[in-house]
Amino acid sequence: MPHLRQLMLAALVSLALVGCGGAQEAATNEEATTDTAPPVAGTEGASEEATSSNATAAGEEIALRVGLLEFLPTFNIYVAEQEGYFDDEGLDVELVYMQDQNLVGQAVESGEVDLGSRNYDGILAAIAQGFDWRVIYPHVLYSSNSPDAQLMIRSDLYTGSAEDAAKALENEPFAVNVGGQSWMSVQVYLENNWNVDPEKIEFVDVAYSDMLAAFDQGTVAGAHVVEPFVAAIEEAGVAKSLGPHLDSVAMLPPYGNGTERFVIQSSFARADWIEENGEAVQRFVRAMDSATQAILDDPEQFNDLAVEFTGLEEDVVLGGLYPERYSVDTVITPDEARAPINFNFATGLIDRELDLDEVLSEFFPLEQ
Repeated sequence: MPHLRQLMLAALVSLALVGCGGAQEAATNEEATTDTAPPVAGTEGASEEATSSNATAAGEEIALRVGLLEFLPTFNIYVAEQEGYFDDEGLDVELVYMQDQNLVGQAVESGEVDLGSRNYDGILAAIAQGFDWRVIYPHVLYSSNSPDAQLMIRSDLYTGSAEDAAKALENEPFAVNVGGQSWMSVQVYLENNWNVDPEKIEFVDVAYSDMLAAFDQGTVAGAHVVEPFVAAIEEAGVAKSLGPHLDSVAMLPPYGNGTERFVIQSSFARADWIEENGEAVQRFVRAMDSATQAILDDPEQFNDLAVEFTGLEEDVVLGGLYPERYSVDTVITPDEARAPINFNFATGLIDRELDLDEVLSEFFPLEQ
């Protein structure tokens, strides 16, 4: 796929520059208080040197600015803020809402916010480009058992078999965010599962909210679509699902490592900030664990909050979508954290294979 790879690499360079505020031009605690609070999962072996002597003492309130998008993958942050889990940990958290995941990266790099939440593969791309970031907490995982995204094909092209419909995508426009993991998973899935030549597909950028109209008007033949837009498009009858192409990242050959889940949205910060603010990071992770576990224990209790946060209909948000399709958990396996790294390196989305310790902070809740 020569010309696709050139476009992909150009898009990644653009991502690193725009998403991180042009950092290539600009250059972009006291001991851990395990006596007063138990360590978060995965931090038992953390060294005392990991926190600076300038960090805030355990008994003091710590102010944090957190950059995020106002959508389902960051909902457990909102729960932690609204339900007082941050307060319980002595954190004074200000949520700074942004319109684009790249803007979150820019704000973290510049210091406008202390930490941010964005797509995991975007963080990997930035780290591979030389940005010294570390992932702090996994906010959402993709699960092959209940996928939150589908590869969809316009209904008038889906008149025969699934194979015929897949082949009908050749020489037709396909809607996806070009340059990222979802784009590459579309290519891998179509090529390896349906024998479709990705060189013959015209990839175009279309917003999720515009995809129903694009299908209805016949301006796209297929699309990478996430929930709740999948359900809306199926209900309108303008397109049908071919399958969960994001399974290619972890479950399917030739690049999958066999894990059923992988991280798709995470909070992160600059490594130097984490080193100087280890106490704040531990408190943040404990608060997120509390919020995430509360959601897992009883999602329905947060239904009103979810409607308020996302603007989605009440019957759409919880039960059907969150946390069933947008999966959450308080402990992540190494394979679940590594699957996107393997896939992104094998497909050329990143130009070197990253070690987990280059990606995850020592406070990340990694299964031991």
